[in-house]
Amino acid sequence: MELISNAYSTAAQMLSQGKKISSEVSGNYPFEIENGYSTGYEMLHGTQYFSYATTGKYDKRTDSFIFSFSIKWFDTINPNHYYGGDTLSNEVLQRFYKPKDYNVEIKWTQNISISRTDVNNNNINGKVISNGR
Repeated sequence: MELISNAYSTAAQMLSQGKKISSEVSGNYPFEIENGYSTGYEMLHGTQYFSYATTGKYDKRTDSFIFSFSIKWFDTINPNHYYGGDTLSNEVLQRFYKPKDYNVEIKWTQNISISRTDVNNNNINGKVISNGR
């Protein structure tokens, strides 16, 4: 939903300024996923950083703004000492297995289309037109 909100806001700005092309690089920022053991993420808690770059273009043929996102998510799998379960699990695992922290980096692309009608009607109704790779 965060990318759709970003695309919608950028489309509204492009429309109000009469722009046909826009680009943005987010920089790195933390992005939380649900912490805890009930989610199955266990020691995968939040991120060290999440970033994206996007290019938006107005497509006259479809009367829509098409945004191409390149996304990168990075985290280190390690114990979160704010959660007692992580500390306890880490202590037990260290005795038997000597686990090491490791980095995870995932990159993908995604396209989002926002219709001009939706922007004019203040209707955030982005449509994912390709899940990318």
